[in-house]
Amino acid sequence: MIEVEKKGWIRDPKAMLETLNEKGRFIKDCRKEDIYYSQPSINETGELINKESKIFRIRQSEGKQTVTYKIKSIREGAEVSVEEEFLVDDRSAFQSFAEYLGYQKLIEKTKLVKLFKYKDVDIEYVHLLGLGYFLEGEILCTHDREVSPAIEKINNAFQELDVASEDIEERMYIELLLKQLDDVKS
Repeated sequence: MIEVEKKGWIRDPKAMLETLNEKGRFIKDCRKEDIYYSQPSINETGELINKESKIFRIRQSEGKQTVTYKIKSIREGAEVSVEEEFLVDDRSAFQSFAEYLGYQKLIEKTKLVKLFKYKDVDIEYVHLLGLGYFLEGEILCTHDREVSPAIEKINNAFQELDVASEDIEERMYIELLLKQLDDVKS
């Protein structure tokens, strides 16, 4: 599966929610609780080199635990990810297994989401706890040839929903959250 996604900061959450209720079709509310794991790269002296290598997440949402890893790239200003997912029955047991393999908890993230459909685009109105409000546009593709048209649809949706180009955020949420943690420590 190829996930094409773009996100932007929401300057006025109340106004954006009103716009989405007027222009889009509300699907559902959900809470997504993620724990990200990474297997840190360690040099021969035991020093941490790269804490972002081989990242995966385990998400709890709607009574399911889903493990996901993505191979991400940025194309035409959108995040394009080859994504693999599978369900696990026992989150705690899987976390113990991952830690046994040398993975360490990197960061936790909680998203409160209102999912809308706007034309052919899944639109998520996101309150990312501790960080702020975002609008995400997403289309799932099965073939690479579908990616550019998907990006165009998301760009059009963002334009029609008045997401300003300067509010587009290309960094991953975990990058923003880790930077925020570093800023607090400094």
